[in-house]
Amino acid sequence: GLCDTNNLCGSLEFSESIAKSKTQPIIGTQINIQNNGESGKIPLFAKNLEGYKNLIKLSSKSFLDIKDDDDPHCLIEDLEKNSEGLILLTGSFDGLVGKLFSKNLTDKIYVFLKRLSTFFIVSSSRFSFRPSISITGVSSPIVPVANTPSAFMN
Repeated sequence: GLCDTNNLCGSLEFSESIAKSKTQPIIGTQINIQNNGESGKIPLFAKNLEGYKNLIKLSSKSFLDIKDDDDPHCLIEDLEKNSEGLILLTGSFDGLVGKLFSKNLTDKIYVFLKRLSTFFIVSSSRFSFRPSISITGVSSPIVPVANTPSAFMN
């Protein structure tokens, strides 16, 4: 698969090249997502044509709907409106979840993951009980904090 950052520039060439071997390409991009004053990359992959169209929308939006001095980004609401057909990964240290984790902001991680679960299907059954994240091979459980909404734990 291919996962560009902030664009889909390599996807056409990659798709054409890999199609010659009769293999279905996996296309993705990392888009900066802003959520509650925090920003970071979120890897997104297309699982079907609708997802690919949404990758294009989000990638374009990240450059076109910003101020001139802003880094390319989308808002969490943009991701929510264009999530159909996409697979989302939490990313690495320089991703949004990784940045929150490195600042020990586990309460914000909980709120962010809970929000994502309203428009992405969460494939791990552990999510609703005790989620964990893995960042560059280091697995660490996310422990509940005082400000975590109790509804998340149910």
